[in-house]
Amino acid sequence: MSVSTAAYDAVVVGAGPAGGLAALLMARAGASVLVLEKQALGRDKPCGGGLTPRAWKGLEADIADLVVCTADGSEVHDSDRTRVVVPLGERPVLMVHRRQLDARIASAAAEAGADVHDRERALSLQEDSQGVEVTTPAGSYRAAALLLATGAEGSLRDATGLPPPAGLMAVGLELDAPATAERLHSRRLVFDFSIPDGYAWAFPKGECWNVGVLTRRRAAAPRLRALLAAYIERAGVVFRVDGPPAARAVGRRIPMYTHRAMLATPRCALIGDAAGLADSLFGEGIAEAFASGRLAAHAVLAMLAGRTSDLGDYPRALDRTVGPHLRRLGLVSRGVYAHPAFAVQALRLPPVRSAARHFSTVPFALSAT
Repeated sequence: MSVSTAAYDAVVVGAGPAGGLAALLMARAGASVLVLEKQALGRDKPCGGGLTPRAWKGLEADIADLVVCTADGSEVHDSDRTRVVVPLGERPVLMVHRRQLDARIASAAAEAGADVHDRERALSLQEDSQGVEVTTPAGSYRAAALLLATGAEGSLRDATGLPPPAGLMAVGLELDAPATAERLHSRRLVFDFSIPDGYAWAFPKGECWNVGVLTRRRAAAPRLRALLAAYIERAGVVFRVDGPPAARAVGRRIPMYTHRAMLATPRCALIGDAAGLADSLFGEGIAEAFASGRLAAHAVLAMLAGRTSDLGDYPRALDRTVGPHLRRLGLVSRGVYAHPAFAVQALRLPPVRSAARHFSTVPFALSAT
């Protein structure tokens, strides 16, 4: 190991929701933490920007001023244009811009004492029985533990020896920009299950709308831009951008949850999208990112305190807390995508609407044990 290596208790690679929150919690507990983010903080990322109560209840950073819309209902459509409205009542979805959310949580981590290095890319890592060394263009850093929050496309996973995500891999394409939508309600989320093995959506965000399409069917992925263009026209969303709106859309891969995933070595753990935690019904991942960040932070702090010898408790805690919810949604998704028209019609039944609200809004019961 290099004699010039700087030492920390933990290094977090990636300053998204999972990495930022993990760093915040570890720093508040007194650990020395380094956050490495390859680009500038506050950059735009493909993301709907919806925080369900699973995400915003109990969040350790104040984001009240970042909320651009409080969505208190959902509209669910099928290919036959059937529409069912599902009120969310006292459990709304809070709409934010990801660049602002990520920057706020990273700033809170810095205020708590974490060293946050943006525009510093982690190039390689090496793990041994005592910890991990991370190399960047600026130097190298030694830590007892490393959390990888590098998203679905991160390249450092191979160095950990952990396999790639084993679950479904969805593909999404979306546009988030100033727009008007006279035919849509300004405080409702719209889900349209007319996309093959997926759905289209329209989310209100104040002066902006976030509109996109997602599919879990690989063969449908090349058609996403055409499907998005058709949905934008059908929904009546008028974007204030130059050229065809769908041409400005950005895509992303979304690794969906499987309980068989390997998520940790003795000194490294995968969190957020790097762990493949998006649900297999909607591809929503912010709530799960926060949950994984909390649990990974607990695991690192327990190891630093000598209560455990490695990070092995993290994947087990994740499976106990997040796993049941994601497995239930996995079962629901099979029925919804096999028979979308029937599923939308079923939402007319009060017990089904109640169950839908429960799945999407009840917060995780997380424990440090």
